[in-house]
Amino acid sequence: MKTNVLALAIIPPKWMTYLLNKDETVAGDFARFGLNVMCIQDQGNDQDNAKAGIEALQNFIKDELHLPTTLSEMNITDEKFDELKVKACYGQDSLPRAYRPLSQENCLNIYKMCL
Repeated sequence: MKTNVLALAIIPPKWMTYLLNKDETVAGDFARFGLNVMCIQDQGNDQDNAKAGIEALQNFIKDELHLPTTLSEMNITDEKFDELKVKACYGQDSLPRAYRPLSQENCLNIYKMCL
């Protein structure tokens, strides 16, 4: 499978975790994802439901799809992260119209979480 396709399995759970830690207003959306898509058991609050949903997604990718969950598993290092953070933001300083605005620095941090 191509590396860029596998990145679609690796990045989203880390992106979700990063956003949840950075911006607690995403907790409700991620909690609904956990409850309605990943079918987690209700943990009693949005923050815990969001975390459980992210964990369920990570486990699904690993255990059901048998795909890598880190870039390290694919022998990818941080060598090109500076280049990738620029590409992720289409050469701009940030992605202001993303689900939540992300700067190049945010993108770099997410990539590092993926190692």
